[in-house]
Amino acid sequence: MRETFYHLSVAGITHKRKLAVIADIHDQPYDEVLNSVKQQQPDLVLIPGDFIHGSIPHSDDVLKMALSPSLQMIEALSSIFPVYVSLGNHEWMLCPEDIELIRQTKACVLDNDWVHDGELVLGGLTSGTVCRYRRNRIEGVRYSEPLPYRSVSFLRQFRSSSFEQEPDQIPEYAWLNQFVMEKGCHILLSHHPEYWSLSPVSLQSYPIELTLSGHAHGGQIRYYSPVARQWKGLFAPFQGLFPKYTGGIHRSQCGTMIISRGLSNTARPIPRLFNPTEIVYITLDAG
Repeated sequence: MRETFYHLSVAGITHKRKLAVIADIHDQPYDEVLNSVKQQQPDLVLIPGDFIHGSIPHSDDVLKMALSPSLQMIEALSSIFPVYVSLGNHEWMLCPEDIELIRQTKACVLDNDWVHDGELVLGGLTSGTVCRYRRNRIEGVRYSEPLPYRSVSFLRQFRSSSFEQEPDQIPEYAWLNQFVMEKGCHILLSHHPEYWSLSPVSLQSYPIELTLSGHAHGGQIRYYSPVARQWKGLFAPFQGLFPKYTGGIHRSQCGTMIISRGLSNTARPIPRLFNPTEIVYITLDAG
């Protein structure tokens, strides 16, 4: 696991803050992550989605999060640090009781809403996959898998414009207009980095100082581009081949996005090549 460090000057704060970003752990063992965070001692721990692996429990009576190693990780972190969690596409089946289990760890679940933490305004943009599932959920069934969730096949994810052609996958983003009006430094947990330039969302056009994403797993296989003189990712869900947003820092006139390459591999049996797992640390200074 690689520890990656960023130092940003941002408007809206007067005191230095250190953030830990844990993305895409997918219920994997977390001892190395926990040890790293304890050593780095951040002010906040931010988890922008895909902390679980999205398979439906065999029984409708089972609470998914109660059986999740990630719940233990969140609980361990929450006992030491303030923890904020947003929902990625793999959290699509979590029922309200599952969400309550996360909140009982004292972690703050940001589900298309925001909170204030001192000078910071922390928001969480829930994955469009979660929103889609909720709209089509079978009433009275805790863990249902409605047909619309299956409608986006793996092969269709190779189309770089898949999200634009799947309007039901667009997240609920109207609340962002109120979010950006809040006073302070805005930090948005948005699992999908493609939302940065996705019409009609286009997060890069909002006055959000910092957006934190994951999802792309670094492009799975990374290769060196002699033209760009940098390493790039080969594939990312809903960005297709040779995706634009797989890791690192991206800037617009309004703000900055930092993408974590994540802490797991869900594209089995395809390995991560030239693409170590990553935990991100960001130090914010007054701009």
